[in-house]
Amino acid sequence: MIMQAAAGQDFADCPILQADGWPGSEAGFEAALSRLWGAALPATVGDWVAVGETRILRLAPRRFWRIGGEPVPSAPLDRTGALTPLAEGRVACRLAGPGARRRLEEFIAVDWDAPACRPGRAVLAGIHRIPVCVIRLAPDRFDLIVPRSFARSVAELL
Repeated sequence: MIMQAAAGQDFADCPILQADGWPGSEAGFEAALSRLWGAALPATVGDWVAVGETRILRLAPRRFWRIGGEPVPSAPLDRTGALTPLAEGRVACRLAGPGARRRLEEFIAVDWDAPACRPGRAVLAGIHRIPVCVIRLAPDRFDLIVPRSFARSVAELL
């Protein structure tokens, strides 16, 4: 099992930009966001797309995260939604190897065999009642995005 981030660290900074659409403005919001981010957006909650080193996750019907890549300023989206930077509060690490899934099963209540949790999907889960985002890259390769203040506890668990 491998846990990696920046050299000498358990977790690395994780630039995240959250996009939220206003109720009733889904089509305009998604079109504006797609233009701004230069990519087709994932269609289903839990799906993500890679655009170079950037990942775009759909976390809710009107909520997306853009993880990585060049910073994009916070701004209104044609009056259909807004962007909020979340980078200062979150960090990430990769958990990989033959025992990665088994290790996560010890403290995250997720059915990794369910279609919603297959590789290529993201799930929001809790570790000791703290929300985390788990991006499943492959059967035994995961990116965990956790609150910065909780990173040490997660590193000790892993």
